[in-house]
Amino acid sequence: MKKIAVVTGGRQDYGLYYYIFKEMIETKKIDIKIIATAMHMTSDQNYSYKEIEKDGFNISKKIDVELSGGDPDSISKSIGLGTIRFGEYFEKIKPDMLLILGDRFEMLSAASAALPFNIPIAHIGGGAISEGAIDNVIRNCLTKFSHLHFANDEIGRKRIISMGEEPWRVKIVGSPRLDFLNKKYNVKYFSREELKNILDINFNKKLILVVYHPVTLEFKSTEKQIKNIFKSFKKVNDKYECDFIFINPNLDTSGRKIIEEINKQSRVNKNYKVFKSLDRVTYLSLLKYVDVMVGNSSSGIIEGPSFQLPFVCIGNRQKGRDKAINVLDVGYNSSEIYDAIKKSLNDENFLKKICSLKNPFGDGHSAERIVKILDEIKINENFVRKKYVEK
Repeated sequence: MKKIAVVTGGRQDYGLYYYIFKEMIETKKIDIKIIATAMHMTSDQNYSYKEIEKDGFNISKKIDVELSGGDPDSISKSIGLGTIRFGEYFEKIKPDMLLILGDRFEMLSAASAALPFNIPIAHIGGGAISEGAIDNVIRNCLTKFSHLHFANDEIGRKRIISMGEEPWRVKIVGSPRLDFLNKKYNVKYFSREELKNILDINFNKKLILVVYHPVTLEFKSTEKQIKNIFKSFKKVNDKYECDFIFINPNLDTSGRKIIEEINKQSRVNKNYKVFKSLDRVTYLSLLKYVDVMVGNSSSGIIEGPSFQLPFVCIGNRQKGRDKAINVLDVGYNSSEIYDAIKKSLNDENFLKKICSLKNPFGDGHSAERIVKILDEIKINENFVRKKYVEK
């Protein structure tokens, strides 16, 4: 039985891992060691590790990287602290493999700690692009750390191979974020009435979901960005009967500035509803029923098409990503943001165009593919010893 350590750093990746965890346990061939860290351990996201436990998964280790500040110094210290604490845990449990995901700094800490132990690494989501954040650099670093790559699509596969990775190591599996589409898992969405009671929202109004994360390559202009966004929301408020539903951002550099402004604005706007975090099913149900999503979360790009949901994508955080026709890219100008929201609510031609949209990023079977490969892969010298392939 393979002992595989898996790192989850917050709600942003747990939704992707959920069905992978279920498949790992179902195989009875993998000894899964779930490590909860980073934003899972903060009050800003309601100590979201509790959601993992509520779902019936056993957390093998909680690693607090003391993510207290919202500045570069705090993040860099958290990376170092994480590396130390992951290393201590790897020395204790001696995993056969480490499974990491995406582009987060806590994943970089885990990969760095695994390196001296010669622990092979499997990485989900390499080959994507998000030019507006340091995540882009971290993702590429994790690709070079890793021995096995789970790409979302052929484009991602080609990008990974172009970095000198051996083609046999790169598997196309689709995005795990879309495994809720798999009928096997029988996802039960909340009804409008249930959501109304859970979140205290009014379905007689237009509903606008807002998830805006720090743009880490532009953190010095965060305050200006968020103020412009709220300026556009004031114009929307003047024209439409609507409720705004805010979910707290990731705690990257300047994330707390965004949280502070959201809290400040919600105190004077009664139609602003703020949530630190939402569980997986509540969030998916919300995507099903809101009228438009606004912000810069990759969720609007990846999950949004499955719900034919218009997504007003603000700024540069998701620059370079492949996108479906539900996405309206805009800058930071308040008038530009307002016009895109107006189009998402009113433009019949645009809404008609996306009403039959099929999600291009996955088919709901990613977890099954990933776990099958993890189970069958032979961990030997050929697997652990990487070669650079010249292009």
